[in-house]
Amino acid sequence: MKHSLRDRPTPEHTPPTIPMELKSPAPQPPSKATPPPHTELNVTAIIINYRTPHLIKSAVNTLRKAYPKLALIVTDNGSGDASTEYIKRLNCRTILNAQNLGHGRAIHQAMQSVTTKYAFLMDSDCKVRRGGFLEAMLKEIPGYYAIGWKRWVDRITGVPREWHAASPPSDKFVAYVHPAASLYNADIYHELPPAFHHGAPMLQNMVGAAAQEHKVKSFPIFDYIDHLVAGTRRMYNGHWEGKGQPNTWKKEASYPI
Repeated sequence: MKHSLRDRPTPEHTPPTIPMELKSPAPQPPSKATPPPHTELNVTAIIINYRTPHLIKSAVNTLRKAYPKLALIVTDNGSGDASTEYIKRLNCRTILNAQNLGHGRAIHQAMQSVTTKYAFLMDSDCKVRRGGFLEAMLKEIPGYYAIGWKRWVDRITGVPREWHAASPPSDKFVAYVHPAASLYNADIYHELPPAFHHGAPMLQNMVGAAAQEHKVKSFPIFDYIDHLVAGTRRMYNGHWEGKGQPNTWKKEASYPI
């Protein structure tokens, strides 16, 4: 879940302590026998869903059109709606949670099932326009922990640097590769603090990466993928906030966390 402009945290906000081990409810088994993963690219894609039927269908269908044999894990966070039924019918690895664990916890849960070297995290409110991005990212990721939508954020609150009215010291910020559509080295991920339910779910993970001097890199992912800002927030319980409409996609690289 992402911050909106009206509910973003203030610099005085202090996030909860991030546990190194998360004990999540045991997921239900896959609804179908899981086919052997396609490991030619050595990448597993992960998509988390919560009550956004039309978004998850678009995300999965467009990703599969670009990469029909890509290993894929789709997690449903206790939606209990049409999106859950859709995910049950998918011919891929599925995780069906009985309740909403939060975006970060669900990412961490899915990462435990990744057997490839890399994991591509993609939000359910993303729509793949064309393929080729995974091949391009794999060429650039050697020597880096993560590559994708890179921003500089407050290392305590996750607030993007451009939102700060003043100019705090540069060491207040950390390079943050946003899990909306980015590629991560799965082995390195498990050496770092896990993704957690926070407005910036990879925040402590990125702080840990910086502390261990793991480099991250920017990649023009939105040349390939359209991203609908805060799709889950807007579609929560079927009600849209503001003027956004379903399937209204934006191509910008300045979204809030």
